[in-house]
Amino acid sequence: MTAHWEFAWGPQHFQELAQRLKHPVLAINCYNKQSGKRPFQGSIVLQRRGLRVGVIGVAATIIDKSIPPRFSEGLRFTSGIDELPAEIAKLRSSEGVHLIVVLSHLGFPQDVRLAKIVDGIDVVVSGHAHNRLDHPPRIGETLIIQ
Repeated sequence: MTAHWEFAWGPQHFQELAQRLKHPVLAINCYNKQSGKRPFQGSIVLQRRGLRVGVIGVAATIIDKSIPPRFSEGLRFTSGIDELPAEIAKLRSSEGVHLIVVLSHLGFPQDVRLAKIVDGIDVVVSGHAHNRLDHPPRIGETLIIQ
C-alpha cells in the first residue's frame, strides 16, 4: 500500500502501525527531514507464476503542503518524479522485473503527468482523485487504472 490519510495518526504512530501490517507501506517520495532517509520502503518485488513485478509506492504529496502540519511533522514529500527513473532502472536491471506497477496517491491529473514524464512504468494504480474511468487510458506505454 501507499499512504495519504493514514498520516492523520501522526507520522510516528503511523510508522508504528505500519510495522504491524502483513504488507509493506511503500512511499518512495517520503523523507525524514533531519536524516534524509525514507521511513518506508520505496518498492518491493513480487513474483507470481514466474512473472516478476516491481511495485513502487508514491504517497500523496499534499501531506506536508495543504493539510494540518501535525500530519507531516518531521517529514517532507516530493512528487516522486525524480526518484522513479533510478528505482525503475534498478528494478529492471538488478531485480530482473518484467512489469513495473506504481501505486500512486497523487490523483489522476498528476498520474497522467507522471506517465508522460517517467519512462518505464507499465501500470499506474491511481488513487486520490476518484475519477470514474470507463477504460484505462494509455499514456505512451503506461496504462492508468483508477
